[in-house]
Amino acid sequence: MISLQWWRDQIDKADLDQIESLHFVLQELLDVFDDGLLPLTSLHRLIDARQIEALPVAEDDHELFSKYIDCTAGEIMWLSASILGASPAAERVVRQFAWGSGVAAYLRAVAKLIPAGKMSFLKTQQGQRWAVSEAKKSIVEARQKRHLIPRAVLPAMLTGWRVDATLKRASSNITAVRDGNLNESEFE
Repeated sequence: MISLQWWRDQIDKADLDQIESLHFVLQELLDVFDDGLLPLTSLHRLIDARQIEALPVAEDDHELFSKYIDCTAGEIMWLSASILGASPAAERVVRQFAWGSGVAAYLRAVAKLIPAGKMSFLKTQQGQRWAVSEAKKSIVEARQKRHLIPRAVLPAMLTGWRVDATLKRASSNITAVRDGNLNESEFE
C-alpha cells in the first residue's frame, strides 16, 4: 500500500510540476500521458484497483468488485478506445462491455487465483452467479448501443471475444468457475 501511495503522490506532484527529477519509469509513463491524449485520472484509477486488491475483502462485496472491474478492465478498454478515437459519448458503452468481459476474465482466472492465495472476490457460488448475471446484462446493454462505437474503435474491444462462451459455461455450471473449466477447447 505504501508503494502505491508513493506512485500516486509522485503522479500528483509531477502533474503540478513539483518534482525536479522523476523516477525514470514515471518519466516514461508521464510522457505518454503528457500529450493530453490520456488523462492522469486513469493512472489514479489503476492505482485504486491495486489498492483494492490489497484490502481484506468481505466474501461477496459486489460494490467493491464492480469498482475493481471498472478500474481494471474498464479503464484499460476505455483508454484503448480513446486512443483509437472514441468520443466521450461512447465511454459508457465501452465501459459496459469492458465490465462484462472483465468479469468473464476474472471468472476464468478464479481456479488459478485460489491456490495462489489471490482470491479476493466472488468466493461463493452465490457471488459468482451474481457476477455472471450482471455481466450478461452489461454485455447485452452495451451491444444494444453498439451504434455509438465507431468502427475504428472496435479493436479496443477485442479482448472481450471470449465473453459469451465464458458466461454461458458459467451460467450452465457454476462449479466450472472453481474447477477452471470455463476455457474453450482449442477446436472452438
